[in-house]
Amino acid sequence: MEQKYEDLRAKRTKKLLRQGLTELMLVKHADEITVKELTAHVNVSRGSFYKYYNNIPDMVRQTEEKFKNDFRAIVDKPINDDSDIYPRPMLIYLFVFFRENADLCLVFLGHNKNSAFLDDLIDIVRTNFLKTFEGLIKKENQTNLEYFCSFVSGGSISLFERWIKMGMKETPGEMAELTINLLLHAYKVLL
Repeated sequence: MEQKYEDLRAKRTKKLLRQGLTELMLVKHADEITVKELTAHVNVSRGSFYKYYNNIPDMVRQTEEKFKNDFRAIVDKPINDDSDIYPRPMLIYLFVFFRENADLCLVFLGHNKNSAFLDDLIDIVRTNFLKTFEGLIKKENQTNLEYFCSFVSGGSISLFERWIKMGMKETPGEMAELTINLLLHAYKVLL
């Protein structure tokens, strides 16, 4: 019972620290944030901070890694829907994921843009698209497939970012449909 209480406390503390970090990163660069400033901002002791992180750069790195791992898990998850090459459920999960993590997206894809982080997200999508399409495309169109996957992976991440910046007015389902329609038009180039 006590272990469960500790786990809940740890989750709550990490959530507060993450929330505080993103709030501060919306107004200043991560390099300018101190542990003292962050912990005072969220009313958490510095000792609690140091239980989980070495310093602010370590916290940023761990937060980015968790985001990328969660993102990759959604993109790589097998969907039992063979009806289409564009799995609508996976796209909906991605838009829900981005909506739930909008604060991090605004920070990592916007104000404190980290090009390596962005490149990693694009590469995750690109690799997934290559695996999905390589068996469907004729050998002579393999070069076009490389271009197609680069185009749609960069465009997909940009679409997520734009949706968040525009206030996420559309539902994840509506955005999944829009994404599929855009991808279908781009896919015609490969045929």
